[in-house]
Amino acid sequence: MFEPANVVSVTVVAMGIAATLPQRGLGVAIAYGATALLLCALIPAGLVHALAKRGVLESRWVRPRAQRFATMAGVVVLEVSAVGALFLLGAPDLLIAMLSACVAGVIALTAVTPLVRASIHVGALSVIAGVMTQIVPPLTVGLLVLAAIVGAARLAQREHKPIEVATGFAWGFAVGALAAWPLLG
Repeated sequence: MFEPANVVSVTVVAMGIAATLPQRGLGVAIAYGATALLLCALIPAGLVHALAKRGVLESRWVRPRAQRFATMAGVVVLEVSAVGALFLLGAPDLLIAMLSACVAGVIALTAVTPLVRASIHVGALSVIAGVMTQIVPPLTVGLLVLAAIVGAARLAQREHKPIEVATGFAWGFAVGALAAWPLLG
């Protein structure tokens, strides 16, 4: 339920609608939300699933570090391209800034992959929580609580070690907040 693709999907739709609705109305807001969903979530997740199904990746969870780094680097390229496409399509500056801050979080989580296999489940929620510090601060607490619950579940399932969950949580939040501050502050 809280796998990264689902978290990103819900987030980009909400960001697209929230950033667009006040200025351009519901129809345009839904259009930008749907476009952000397709470009920032569905295409990257679909590619990972397809590569896993063909046996190129160990699984859609991409556990081996070497595969994880290459896969996340590819996702970064897709997401940077998606933000560029949304910019060219005239998306609101607020949406571009929010998505850019989130992409910075993905870049940061990718960068630490050679050192530690950070929990992307926890990292995705934590990056979004960091970004929300500049937009809807009360939402930050709820997202961090949710990230902690997801982290506990990942530990209970023995999918991650404590350092991997802690890295996703702390690094994701810090980079999300630091990236959001100049873009949205």
